[in-house]
Amino acid sequence: MSRDRVPRAGDGMRARAIDANAGPHPLGSASGPRQARQQAALLRLLVQLREHAGLKQTALAERLRITQSEVSKFERGERALDVLRLRTWLRALGIGLTPFAAALDEELSRLDRFAD
Repeated sequence: MSRDRVPRAGDGMRARAIDANAGPHPLGSASGPRQARQQAALLRLLVQLREHAGLKQTALAERLRITQSEVSKFERGERALDVLRLRTWLRALGIGLTPFAAALDEELSRLDRFAD
């Protein structure tokens, strides 16, 4: 699998322009339920990528040199992934950080549209 593309349902990733007139900065207006939905979307995407790569938690754990239990805790949101660990996680799945971020942004934007 290429590091340039995050697999997803649909017909590929589209570049998204930043709209300078989109209103207040999203970090300033994040609420508890919104953050929970966004966190759930992030974790779902990570699990989907692992499954798409054909890996069980144990196989990913071996690649990451951590235990299966730790993989499970990260995937359930019991432990937080900082950006450096996320980068390592994605590399173990054969995905680049930039395409992952674009796919996550698209998913979060979709969630925001439905929440409004």
